[in-house]
Amino acid sequence: MRVVEIENNLLRSQRTPDDIEEQYAECDLVLMARVYGAIAALRQHVPFIALDQINNGAKVLPLLSGFG
Repeated sequence: MRVVEIENNLLRSQRTPDDIEEQYAECDLVLMARVYGAIAALRQHVPFIALDQINNGAKVLPLLSGFG
């Protein structure tokens, strides 16, 4: 197993949006605590686990609940 940390911020990562999307596409599973990673995983058809930092899923759950 290989763990890859993906930085979504363009300035911090010094990558293009396409480069970041490519990183997600290479993953077998994405684990994140922010909705941006979930959206990128969805775009690349990669399974993901979203850990919501807000009690009762108040941040991630409303945004992702429509995806099942």
